[in-house]
Amino acid sequence: MKLYQVLFWESLQNLPMILGFMIAARIRTQSFLLALFVLLLGIVGGNVIMHFTEYKLHETPVKSSITGTLVNIIMFTVLAIPFLFYFTVDTRWINWKTDILFGVVVGVLMTAGQTTVWEGPKSRMVIHGAAMAASFPLIMLGIRYALRIQSWGLFLLSGFMIVTLGSLVIVLTDYRKMIK
Repeated sequence: MKLYQVLFWESLQNLPMILGFMIAARIRTQSFLLALFVLLLGIVGGNVIMHFTEYKLHETPVKSSITGTLVNIIMFTVLAIPFLFYFTVDTRWINWKTDILFGVVVGVLMTAGQTTVWEGPKSRMVIHGAAMAASFPLIMLGIRYALRIQSWGLFLLSGFMIVTLGSLVIVLTDYRKMIK
């Protein structure tokens, strides 16, 4: 497969989750319930897309299970909710440095959780973990700066750019075999 094809499928999976999170973080102070709804809609939407397209990202098709999809939805939700507050609290100790640190930690935690339901070779999850640990800090840094943008149009455009960059890191790390 060509790079742009793999990047398309990875970005399609990530777009609802990242953009949903960004919108939720932006509106959290106006309506927490609406923010939570948008967050869940994005997470469920992204995971449903992942459930039906993940096989396109592997040399040997990987079967997605309902259990795996539900575990992903639960993990993304549990890890995302505290970060709705993280990005909208103004303290000195929450900054770009903690974005990098927490990004790596969240990437590793996500991979650890996904490993419990992964039906392929467990050794592959090491590469997946590296991809997640590399992409999450970039995504978090992007979100931090995007949330400062006043214009909704530019904010959403920055979200698409964040999704593309984060997905590109994942593709170049996790799916190298697919783009040769």
